[in-house]
Amino acid sequence: MANFNPIVLITVFLLSILFLGKASKLPEISARQSKPSVPSSQVPTNCNKQCTILTTLENCDTEQCYCTNSNAQGFASCLDCLVAAGSGTVQDGQTLMDDFSAGCADGGFAVKSQTIKASGARSLQISITALVATAAFTSTLLA
Repeated sequence: MANFNPIVLITVFLLSILFLGKASKLPEISARQSKPSVPSSQVPTNCNKQCTILTTLENCDTEQCYCTNSNAQGFASCLDCLVAAGSGTVQDGQTLMDDFSAGCADGGFAVKSQTIKASGARSLQISITALVATAAFTSTLLA
């Protein structure tokens, strides 16, 4: 069985939900007939609690359901944990979060901006700059 990066799976999952049935620059995703699921086996066990939001988002049938501040905050918590667990970089997580917010804004639903900070499994306590935090996180993962 192939192992897939949870960040990649979540990206495909979110893009397919946001663009399902809509004109999009992503025709292969728009053409899908059903929402994909992110296998729980692909989410690190220490992030299961934070990532229950993925089930919530998968069960949303409307943008009103999907694009709420509560869902944005839950998604940010999931991404924080995934990044802290080594499933992607802070930049990867922030890009996904920004795409989530932009997709909602494009549909006329503004959600509160969230900042991905890699808290959860392995919290980084760095407050100097994002550049230093990213460098420190990368060196921690490589150690």
